[in-house]
Amino acid sequence: MNPVIHLICPNPAVDRTLLIENFKEGVPNRPEEVKDFPGGKSFNVAYSLLFGGVDHEVVVHTILGGENGQRVSRLAKESGIEVNSIDIDKNTRECNIIVDVLNKNVYPIYEKGFELTEDVLNKLTQQILGRVKSGDYVVFSGTLMQGMPDHYIQEIQDQVNDPTVKFLVDTSGQALQSVYMNSTPYLIKINDEEYNELFDSHLEKPEEFIEHLQDQVDQKIKHFIVTLGKKGAVARMSGNFYQLESRPVDSKNPVASGDFFLGGVIRGLLDEDNDVEVLKRGIANATTNVQFWYPKITQEIYDQTYHHIKVKKLKEN
Repeated sequence: MNPVIHLICPNPAVDRTLLIENFKEGVPNRPEEVKDFPGGKSFNVAYSLLFGGVDHEVVVHTILGGENGQRVSRLAKESGIEVNSIDIDKNTRECNIIVDVLNKNVYPIYEKGFELTEDVLNKLTQQILGRVKSGDYVVFSGTLMQGMPDHYIQEIQDQVNDPTVKFLVDTSGQALQSVYMNSTPYLIKINDEEYNELFDSHLEKPEEFIEHLQDQVDQKIKHFIVTLGKKGAVARMSGNFYQLESRPVDSKNPVASGDFFLGGVIRGLLDEDNDVEVLKRGIANATTNVQFWYPKITQEIYDQTYHHIKVKKLKEN
């Protein structure tokens, strides 16, 4: 039986992208186009993972409420994303991403999420535990909700207590610190700022990250990937070290690119690709996404992008 991919979305939202020709301060700005998406990093991961079709069940576990919660559910359904949600009486937040299409500036305006009660948190926990079975993937994307303990990811892993279940983590702050110090996820994917915060370092160059990954990072974590924005990414995969580069592209909107990277990586892992192919899928999805105003992938742009990706094997343990 194929594994199920459980995407845990602690901070859902309606993501509204507004395209404005030339954004100006202090005057009314009228968008040329407005488009809504199911928001929260896990939904972006799901969109990226499902690109091109997938034989595995993919489900987003989250907490939704009010009219905005209903909109998230409807938008997800329209995108072919299964949602397993806890219903609450508080309205799900709305986030606005203002894009100045002339100057290519992006202004994300994110509402704060609601603070969890112990009862709702317990319901979410039981919902996740009730669906996860041997061989499944459990993916935590984004910051944890207010009221969610820093050790929540570790707590879920401990309660699942099944070495065949693969935990993949893309988070930050104290939650990332707790995961790294107290558990052994199958994969960690973070950006350069999050990496430097985690290790209290000031690394900049890809080779500096590679050296640090080799000498300082817990070897028990099988896959550890660091995205570096325009510099590409570096990774330790099964003890091998890689540097990824993509050709320069016309970048329009970088929002969600890290999530698209993770979605591509998961797809490669599910297809049992080799490490190079897994990484190429990740960076191809991310680089394709930045070429659109909205979170999006098309086969044509993906193919053009994929063929210009370079993955160099640098070191081997």
